[in-house]
Amino acid sequence: MHTVRELLKASDAPQSVARVVPDTTVLKAAARMNELRIGSLMVMVPVLVDSDTRTQIADLVGIVTERDILTQVVAANRDPATTTIGEIMTKQVLTCTPDTTIDEARRVMREHRVRHLPVIDEAELVGMLSIGDLNIAEHATLTETIRYLETYISQG
Repeated sequence: MHTVRELLKASDAPQSVARVVPDTTVLKAAARMNELRIGSLMVMVPVLVDSDTRTQIADLVGIVTERDILTQVVAANRDPATTTIGEIMTKQVLTCTPDTTIDEARRVMREHRVRHLPVIDEAELVGMLSIGDLNIAEHATLTETIRYLETYISQG
């Protein structure tokens, strides 16, 4: 696997990305993250595209992570039942495309100390890449290399 596209295709995880709107309370968002067993939610604002077909798209306006909740709500002693996601979300969202290489995605995550990268294709959110996904891909690559080397050694 060399690109995010290949990684997402090979993944057993569902391709839908969990989303919330900015006025969702932190308490509800945290409950959703626990229910889905995920570490982040995309913060989206719905935009009506075509009134005839009622087709809707949503603009990505932020991301909220477990770390945001811990540092900006729990450690700050804010009430999660009244604090909204819009108040604590990270507004400058780092993203990648399906054609981003795995190495580049890993570099971005390492340099910016993030664990999630939304995948954007032609202005549409099409997936989510996590550090766990990258670790699984790395493990598969290393396992394949070890098998190849063991075969090479045993035949030599």
